[in-house]
Amino acid sequence: MKTFNLLLILISLFVFSQYSYPYKKIANPDKSYICIPNEIDENEIKILVLFHGYVDNTNNFNYKNYNDMNFEKEVSNWKFKVSKENFFIIGFDLDYKSFRSETADDILHNRIKKKIDEIHNEYKPLILKTYVAGTQYGGAMALYFNLKYDTFNACLCMNGAEFLSVAKKYVHNAKNKNFYFYHGEKNRFISVNKLNSVAKKLRKEGAYVYTKSYPELAHALTSTVYSDAIDKLLKDNK
Repeated sequence: MKTFNLLLILISLFVFSQYSYPYKKIANPDKSYICIPNEIDENEIKILVLFHGYVDNTNNFNYKNYNDMNFEKEVSNWKFKVSKENFFIIGFDLDYKSFRSETADDILHNRIKKKIDEIHNEYKPLILKTYVAGTQYGGAMALYFNLKYDTFNACLCMNGAEFLSVAKKYVHNAKNKNFYFYHGEKNRFISVNKLNSVAKKLRKEGAYVYTKSYPELAHALTSTVYSDAIDKLLKDNK
């Protein structure tokens, strides 16, 4: 019986470790978050800025028809791989319904820059690399922010290969920028044809674009896909 109970305890600890944060998470009153890895290489610091998605109950990629998601849910897609690779994570709980103005975008970008500067000033690394990523609508947001601003080394777009209306006029900024797209081919919101169209337009403007699609996956991607995305990003950005 004691052996059985010990086994249950060990299993419980293992399961808990899979769903607990392997780094320190700081939650601020303004619904912003910074996750600090357990091990920090002050020679080179990597930051991942995350935009969360939402669940759309229609067949349209429409931010007006969604159930709330938040940073907590988004970071759960990435946390084990990015913590293993000692990324800092910056994120926010966003209300996309009231978010579609470029003034609001600029304010959010300034908030991101402020947090990046806080990390830089605290640790003073020799090299600082910042990436932006997101899933679904958050992926489209990451794509947009990588186009509009010169803050990021690359963008990881997970099932979000869509130019938001405010992003279209910034496509010409894609030259020499890096975009990584991971896509479920059964995604009913964004087709593979849409992914290919977005990739083609970015390449035409001189961007580096990497795409990988999964015939068996739909709107939800697996942890393996997120892990592969980080591996590819780090391999290309040494």
